[in-house]
Amino acid sequence: MEKLLKKLLYGEQAKSIPNKSKPNTILARYERVQRLRNLAMDEHTFCKVYQANRLLKDLTNQLNQINSYQYLNYN
Repeated sequence: MEKLLKKLLYGEQAKSIPNKSKPNTILARYERVQRLRNLAMDEHTFCKVYQANRLLKDLTNQLNQINSYQYLNYN
């Protein structure tokens, strides 16, 4: 209770969340969806597999657009 009162009275600064780069965020999401897709395949829930395939396709397109844009700017 004391810690809560001290936070309220003295206003400790909230720690900010570091910004992640967009490609890393999309890549992390891609890996997460891929793991969920594999679990769905093991459980034979093909609706979820279909949905995961659609998400993976969309994420792949996003990553390709970012990488091609970075490649064009690099030259």
